[in-house]
Amino acid sequence: MELKERQESSKRSQDKFKNISGGDELFTIDKRDGELDSFLPVDLHQPHDLSKQNGDCPQDTAASDNKSFENIFHVIGHNGRFQILMVAMFIITNANVDLQNLNTVFTLTTPEHRCKLPGLEQDSYDIRTYDQAQLVDLYIPKVKDGGYRKCHVLSGVNNTKGITEDSLLDHGSNLTKCSDWVYDKTVMKQNLVSKLNLVCDRIVYRSHGNMVLFGGKMAAGFLQGHFSIEFMTTQQRSLLSIFTRVIFGLSDLYMALMAYVLRDWQYLLLSIAWPAVFAVVLCWFMPESPRWLISKNKIEKAEQEIQRIAKMNRRSVPHGITRHLRKPDEKSKHTVLQLFAERRLIVRWTILYLNWVLICLSTYGLVFNISNMGGNIFLNFAVGGLLDAVVSVLNSFIVNRFSRKYFYFFCSAFGACACILTILPTIFDAPKWCVVALSLIGKAALVAAYPILYTYSAELFPTTHRGIGVGSCSMMSRIGGLISPYIADLGFLVSGKMASVLPQIVLGSSAMLGSLLILILPETRGRDLPETIDDIRGVPQKNKQSSTPINEKAVA
Repeated sequence: MELKERQESSKRSQDKFKNISGGDELFTIDKRDGELDSFLPVDLHQPHDLSKQNGDCPQDTAASDNKSFENIFHVIGHNGRFQILMVAMFIITNANVDLQNLNTVFTLTTPEHRCKLPGLEQDSYDIRTYDQAQLVDLYIPKVKDGGYRKCHVLSGVNNTKGITEDSLLDHGSNLTKCSDWVYDKTVMKQNLVSKLNLVCDRIVYRSHGNMVLFGGKMAAGFLQGHFSIEFMTTQQRSLLSIFTRVIFGLSDLYMALMAYVLRDWQYLLLSIAWPAVFAVVLCWFMPESPRWLISKNKIEKAEQEIQRIAKMNRRSVPHGITRHLRKPDEKSKHTVLQLFAERRLIVRWTILYLNWVLICLSTYGLVFNISNMGGNIFLNFAVGGLLDAVVSVLNSFIVNRFSRKYFYFFCSAFGACACILTILPTIFDAPKWCVVALSLIGKAALVAAYPILYTYSAELFPTTHRGIGVGSCSMMSRIGGLISPYIADLGFLVSGKMASVLPQIVLGSSAMLGSLLILILPETRGRDLPETIDDIRGVPQKNKQSSTPINEKAVA
């Protein structure tokens, strides 16, 4: 009689959760004394091992554990108040990273400037009186385009006709470097460049500052949306990845508006600091990641956090829901070094890593170069951010219709060509907006290539090393991000007609190199994804159906 009651109770529990997982997988739940002895997906097309319902710990792989963890979210709720909190956290953290990474476009932009007149404390960049104009002509040498030299001043000059660049040889002994400057306040009333005099011989400090600020905030980028994604289902994570570029685009629009209205670096930084404040406040309401706790074998703590999430979503979850989830065996851990087991694999991953470095270098280099291109910096930045968002959203709907490799090649090569073609308007003295338009189009195309490279990389790595492989690619891309400020400032280090578009030429050439190298790698669309390194090598595995490896007919 007791056995019959227990069977009926088990059946009612199974019926309760029968349609949670959908498809051909159901959750089997056997409740004894208020605890959950098993919470495992059951394949209806395969014989079911009853030992799993008796509390035995099955030898699940990492993939099955991950799938089981995904299934848990169907029970604790994946569209409740907790997920709303996580989406808010995702939006705020992504907006904060974008605002903090790119505010240097305005706070470190180099305004028009010239040497300050010796002995004239009230000197300003704008010439307001006739006497000031006479002094400027007397002490500040002119250049061929009619402007004034930015880094040198004349001393001991008695004539009042002014000095031109062609007559500097006659007054070379009187030409000295400036120690103070006056700045044009049309774009920004004050920023870090004008406050710290990061011009002329000190201009390299501008690049250093850009690199340090970007590098420090980039460290936070490793956590960008990480915690939010931990608590999302696979489908929700896909939607969030699309939404990321929209967040970036809206953040760029907001920052351009604030910079335009405030025109001061301190007020600008204050106006974009609020996402960081909200993120700190929201952190108090966030539980620890159950996935991370399980990886550290803190099963009981993971159970408590899952119960907490369920409570926020007004769900009731039986105790023992994480019993079958275990810390992976130490012997089964995988490392990046295992990916470099032979020469062919070394070539493959080197090309992949190089593409991550070059695409990050080109993308961020073009962003930082917005302040150097001329034109309306506020409009250029806003249009660039909006264009990136639109292209990324459109890209998400068509990326699965084309070859991964060739679609990435098309986007990257198209962006590279647009950047390199900035040579033509410069040679033929076309309007400045032609260079700006080509640069922004090139940047948008490279931004569109970024998520394609991410998907392509994930499909190239075997399942056993996919997480650590994509993570290492992302880490390598940081090298390109750190170098990008120096490439963006190349125009300040050289002279000549082509100096203004030298950054675009270098960045476009870098992107073109990466796009050509990617053609060596194999295609992944429509192929079986590799599960182990042996699958990439083409080594047949026991008890495994033959399939076409993705490295077939590939050089690398």
